[in-house]
Amino acid sequence: MAGPGVRHRAAVERLIEKSPGFASLVLWIAFVDADAADPMAALAHAWTDGRRIHLAPGFADLPPREQVALAAHEILHVALRHVPRARERRAHDAAFDWRLANLAMDAVVNEHLLGHAAWLSMPGDPPVLSALLDRLLEVARAAGVDLGPLPPAALWSWEEVYDLLRRFRDPNGAEATDGRTRRDAGTGADLVDPGPATDAERTDAAVEAREWHQRLVLAKAGDRTNGILRRLDGDLPRVDTPWPKLLRARMMRALTPETDADPVRPSRRWLATTAAFPDRAVAWEPGWRQRRERAAAVVVVDTSGSVVPALLARFFAEILSIQRLTGAALRVIACDCAVHAAFDVRPGRPFDPQRLGVGGGGGTDFAPGIAAAVATRPDIVVYLTDLQGPTGPDPRVPVVWAVPSTPGERAPVPAFGSVVRLR
Repeated sequence: MAGPGVRHRAAVERLIEKSPGFASLVLWIAFVDADAADPMAALAHAWTDGRRIHLAPGFADLPPREQVALAAHEILHVALRHVPRARERRAHDAAFDWRLANLAMDAVVNEHLLGHAAWLSMPGDPPVLSALLDRLLEVARAAGVDLGPLPPAALWSWEEVYDLLRRFRDPNGAEATDGRTRRDAGTGADLVDPGPATDAERTDAAVEAREWHQRLVLAKAGDRTNGILRRLDGDLPRVDTPWPKLLRARMMRALTPETDADPVRPSRRWLATTAAFPDRAVAWEPGWRQRRERAAAVVVVDTSGSVVPALLARFFAEILSIQRLTGAALRVIACDCAVHAAFDVRPGRPFDPQRLGVGGGGGTDFAPGIAAAVATRPDIVVYLTDLQGPTGPDPRVPVVWAVPSTPGERAPVPAFGSVVRLR
């Protein structure tokens, strides 16, 4: 019967001695001593379900350096939230491959451990991201695809590695284990699939992501200069601020009325003071005036993209709420490769976004829509699109790209403006 863990103690103590930042991570992770009868014990010396780390009986027989490496490996799986992130990705991807994702995560984690070979070593022949990327480049070239220069291995997230693995799958190369068990090969069987997330788990996911992000930031700061955690960059858990909050912050910043001192008009306080004390000389205090009479926003909708009606309705509900708060003028433009509709929306008036004809298909060019928006001299332009098309020149006006996306999806980066991802 599995029980509270004791097999990990010597390895974790050695790990904290060499890389002190792990001390603050271990506090939040439970270790379990697994039985030999556990099916996972035949596949891995150590594994995790995303919350607990299980150690097989054979873990205690490994050399000390391998015990330390496996402990660090599994702790990083938990701290980087690999299992919850994989479950979230699978919820939006019917063809999700758990074992391939496990390989991508192992490669990313092992890349961080690679620079500390003096005091730890992984058992067998584990996947390492730098070597895996070199192999995938060869496979891509053989397929006639030029991937160009890739980012440094330390900057990759496991989702990006997984997408590349799935695109250039090589059953005889990157994933082969030469007939060995995956435990002996050091790859791909240390993440237990807990099944689909429950409603309660999905609700708690954002809070847990924020908590683990904070823990990792503190652990990195408390680690040694050459510690393992100092190298963590690309695969840190993402902390997603709800897109309505981001959109509202950007639009309110642009649409909130700005004021200037009016040297001719007195302030109300000066008028009240002089009326109350007519026999006293009161120093002049200027009033304030708005820099502009009325702020203006333009929302451009890319009708060639596939926008879910429910998301479109929620997006416009947020836009109209911001308009009511600021009293800004709002113009809505429908555009694919050319502008084909435009509406002025008055504050407090209902607006049905379906009249824009979203999802009509056709090519995409953002330049005509932005040019039509800039012609009205707005304070901000919000473009609802999938970003699949040329952006054109920078209009020198604040632009927010509202991009529908799914977790783990790598959307294009525009040449200008800021991006808010709608989920």
